Order: sequence, then structure tokens, then C-alpha cells
Amino acid sequence: MGFFEAYSSKTDVPPAPPKTDRGYFLPPKRVFNPSSTSLQDPSKPKAPLEKKGKLARKSARQLTFGESRLLAAQAVVNALGDLGLNCAIFGSMACHLLGSPRLPNDVDILVLQPDTSMTQEEIKEKIIQHQPDYFFLHSARDPSATYRILHYRPTPDISSASKSIVKVDILLPGIMHLPFLTPTDITIRSGLPIIPYPVLLLQKLQAWDDHRLSEEERYRKKLPVDAKDVIWLLAPSNWEKMGPASWNDRRFFEEGFEKLSRARVIAFCMAYPTTSELWSRLGFTTY
Repeated sequence: MGFFEAYSSKTDVPPAPPKTDRGYFLPPKRVFNPSSTSLQDPSKPKAPLEKKGKLARKSARQLTFGESRLLAAQAVVNALGDLGLNCAIFGSMACHLLGSPRLPNDVDILVLQPDTSMTQEEIKEKIIQHQPDYFFLHSARDPSATYRILHYRPTPDISSASKSIVKVDILLPGIMHLPFLTPTDITIRSGLPIIPYPVLLLQKLQAWDDHRLSEEERYRKKLPVDAKDVIWLLAPSNWEKMGPASWNDRRFFEEGFEKLSRARVIAFCMAYPTTSELWSRLGFTTY
């Protein structure tokens, strides 16, 4: 069994807890089925896990930083599913769902093969129309920007300054070299769909490189956490059992992106020499 087959065949689908009368949105009704083409309603939902049951009983003020991020991920995945759009989580939230101890600041979502007539902004608007109490748009920091930023709030009456407010980035295939994935490429962790490991690794490497080369200090400040995510993903325990990777698989990596990634690996090894052996074991030249 190849790398991608091994990865995408793994499923771990604990049920999500129900929406509660305590006021915040934790929709339970959809579980991602990677063998299907859409999010499916489970025929026999299981009882919620104890940890999530406690989460479901908390008020917004009692939520921890990590719990509010998990709620945001669950809410946006279910909202997109209700709109007929498959999706997968990537970025730091995906790393966290795979076991990284670092808590993500926001949620990055890749919409899989959307209607080509729909833009990112239109998808954001549809999410808000579907769940206006729990999602809202905020102007971008750049006054010349033509886009607005989607946010999730665990309760309708929560202050926009609350730490429980979570930024949600909606992206489409082709943006940032993100591939056109299908539901069979997706794996499940904690009931949520995430992109394949090799795509996640090279996307996190790209984020590190983009922030390293940025002229804006606010992006360069993200370098330490980007590096932590990459180094965590490189740990043998996270990829050894998945078999050899095919970094020139054009379903996942365009030729240009593959070349950029190989150059980025060399740059990363110069910054973090102790990772060279790990990159070599994955099939990369490190000098």
C-alpha cells in the first residue's frame, strides 16, 4: 500500500456532541465519510465522548483557547457540509488534530472542488447566511483589501474582542498551490477532515518560507511557530508508518511547487541543521 493510500484509508470518527441549550454552535449531524463524495448523516450516532460532553456544557466564558478553536473547526465544517461543500482542514489546526501540542490561533479550511462560479467571498457570505448568529465578517487590516475576514463566535452575544472569537480562512484549490483533492484523499481526526500528511507538511514549509521572506514584521514573528509545526510533522512517529512519499505526484504537487519545496527544504535545513537527516529520510536533498 502506498503512502497516500495508507494515509487516506485511516479513519477515526468519534461523533460530535449535540447543539446544546447553553447557546453555542456545536452541530453534530454530519460525519465526514472519506469513501463517499459528501458529508453523510450517520445512521446510528454514538454517544458523545466524555471530553466533548464537558465541552458542550461550558459557556463561552469558560471555554479554553483550544476548545474555542475546536468548536470553530467543527462549526465551519458542518456549515459547509450543509451547503453541499466538502472541505478539509490544513495548517496548524490540522497539526493539532494529528497530535501536535501547539494550539492553533485560527482555522484554515480548503474547500474541495467547489462550484467554479463561487469565489471565496461568496462562500463566506453563504456561511453567514446559513449561520448568522455564529459567523461574521470583519474588515481586513489592509484598507485597500477587497476581501473581508470570516470569524466564528461560540455565542451570538459574545464581544468581538473576546479571545473565544476565531478567525476562519476559507481557501480554494489552486490558491497557495493547494491541490484539487477529493473526499477519498481526506483522513479523519477527532471527527474532522484534514488534508493528507505530505500536503500538510509542504504547505507548512511554504508558510515558514513565505513568512521568512516577508517584509512585514508581523509575518516574520510567526517564524518560530511555523518552524515548530514543521519540526513536529518531521518526527518519525508521524510519518514512518505511512510508507514512502511520492513528492512528484502531480495530483498533489504541481511541478513548480515541487521545485519550490525542494529549495525550501534546503533553506529550512540551513536554519535548522538537526532536521537534515529527517528530510533526507523523506527523500529530499538537504544541501
